[in-house]
Amino acid sequence: MSGVVVPLRVREGLDLTAVHFALEYAKRSRARLLFLLVEEPFPEPFAAGSGETGASARRPGPVRRTLQALLEKESARRTLEAEICERRGHFLEELRRFVHERHGDEIVISRPGESRETEEDLQLLAQLTRCRILTVKPKTSSN
Repeated sequence: MSGVVVPLRVREGLDLTAVHFALEYAKRSRARLLFLLVEEPFPEPFAAGSGETGASARRPGPVRRTLQALLEKESARRTLEAEICERRGHFLEELRRFVHERHGDEIVISRPGESRETEEDLQLLAQLTRCRILTVKPKTSSN
């Protein structure tokens, strides 16, 4: 069974575009869905090896609660296997480590806009993980 990783930055607002795409994609391909919530330390400098946080030791945040509610609907239908993990550290480094540890095959990530920084991050992510990366653009509202 392949593993589809959906990384989300906790500090940013929750963009459900990639989440919904990944849910449908995982159901159709019978893939294991792995959500990775990364909380980047601010303004502290990056500390290597911060690893997973003790989710049971603290109340779940709004991002985790939203994901859990979506997954509960799918669990009732028994349509997919999913897991939510939380880590604290530099986003790309934690994602690289997670993909390696959990044997992720594909990454579904939201691509909020076209910028040089976004392009560089995606290129670096491809080099670090050697995974197929599916980018999903959020829908824009048209007046």
